[in-house]
Amino acid sequence: MTDQQHTSEEQEKKLQEAYEAFMTQLRGLETDRLNIMKRVIGDLEREEIERLLKELQG
Repeated sequence: MTDQQHTSEEQEKKLQEAYEAFMTQLRGLETDRLNIMKRVIGDLEREEIERLLKELQG
């Protein structure tokens, strides 16, 4: 194997590892984002229910 082939294989391996690390981080961000959205929606639903209850009592 020539030095150029060896270098190309090393570069390809490093690129693949970097891509996999990036995708892992991206999936983590997506999970965090979904959890935040769920919490916000839950808070909004709770506020709406509280508002409706107050209207019914009022």
